[in-house]
Amino acid sequence: MEKSLEEQKEALQEVRKAHRLIYEYQDWVQSLMLHIKSKYGMNLLTAKQRFCAYHQGVHDYGDLRVHSAEWAWDYLQTYEVEYYFDYKSAPSEEHILYFFVLQVTDTGWHQKRGDKCKLDSFEEAEKSHSVFMFYAQCTDGGGPDDTWKTDMDAARDELLGQLKRKPDENEFEPYVNAGKSIYAMMFPMECFASLEQTDEKLKEFREGVKRDLDFKL
Repeated sequence: MEKSLEEQKEALQEVRKAHRLIYEYQDWVQSLMLHIKSKYGMNLLTAKQRFCAYHQGVHDYGDLRVHSAEWAWDYLQTYEVEYYFDYKSAPSEEHILYFFVLQVTDTGWHQKRGDKCKLDSFEEAEKSHSVFMFYAQCTDGGGPDDTWKTDMDAARDELLGQLKRKPDENEFEPYVNAGKSIYAMMFPMECFASLEQTDEKLKEFREGVKRDLDFKL
């Protein structure tokens, strides 16, 4: 829909505010991820975008191709981000635990699974959530070469399915796979508003990993 000059000017003012708000939000997320890395004694912290296409350099001057098939989500990479914290070996060195956190800024698309390019096919923002998913997988052997090979989608979809069954809940059941090699929990982002609350959730997840995977994170 076309806008008048004044309407466009007001809309762009809101865009500037939104970008500054997103910066503050992502700065908070990054600080939180670094705290988690320190608290769990992990050796690495890397990330990749999940909702949009994963891009690597195609030219010396840019990572994105700009053409009619390119979608706007590729420029909004923090909608969904996966953080990899490396792995820990058990004292016996027989098992390895991989640890990830998935940042889902807006569950709106996942709750409806409509057209990603049509915002009216998303769940309303007021009925959507912003969540972190903590994911641990225990395997035999492995090492640095296994980075990014872990598939979080089954756990993610199972956890997000709880939003459809209990849309007003703030406490969710953990996900444990049949072989008891994967343990995942979903937390609303507001649960990490303070350092004390954050450490409580980190303790809760660590205890779950110990209980169900018999591994000390």
